[in-house]
Amino acid sequence: MGIATATGAARAAATPAGTPAATPAGAAAGTPADAAADASAAPRARTSTGTSTGTATPAPRTAPGLADPHCTVEGIDMRTALGSFCTGVALVTASGADGRPAGMAVQSFSSVSLDPPLICFCPAHTSSTWPRIRAAGRFAVNILGADQRDLCGQFAVTGSDKFAGVDWRPGANGAPLIAGVLATVECELADVLDGGDHAIALGRVTALTAHHDGEPLVYFRRSYGRVPH
Repeated sequence: MGIATATGAARAAATPAGTPAATPAGAAAGTPADAAADASAAPRARTSTGTSTGTATPAPRTAPGLADPHCTVEGIDMRTALGSFCTGVALVTASGADGRPAGMAVQSFSSVSLDPPLICFCPAHTSSTWPRIRAAGRFAVNILGADQRDLCGQFAVTGSDKFAGVDWRPGANGAPLIAGVLATVECELADVLDGGDHAIALGRVTALTAHHDGEPLVYFRRSYGRVPH
């Protein structure tokens, strides 16, 4: 599905902007994540991929210290513990090389740096949507409001037309901007790091807009909805 999550490498780079980074366990814990919804596994690219404008997309670099043959942490334990970390939900969208829009739901979106302006999100290597977004070389992050739960579910289904009936327009970089979201962030793909069973995609922010002050859609302990009051 599309809700991948940030690794320790990304969390370590978190900015004072205060945006929390999620973890890969959150995605595996039953989120509407690209990792689960996109069942057809995409191979891990190790070479640069040309973008739609001819700009080379960076190849992933392995973060040091990730592989530990002596690690005894079980995946189910990580899912249970890290599922307690509440995150927002967003749709990452791009215009594919074939001209068709591509998109996936993620919970791993995080601010990384103010200067330069950088963000990150973490798609699973098993995602069939991520290779299309990566090849495009530019994308948009659409931060969902609490009333867009059904839209999130629509983007978490593999093999369907995720944009059917969705009101959107192309942004300055060509990526789809979804109507009614809390905010949109347009980016160029700056780098891709290897994060175990996920990639860590760094985006250089080129434009962003906060549209309204509604409540966010959140994910917490294997379900998503409104912030409890």
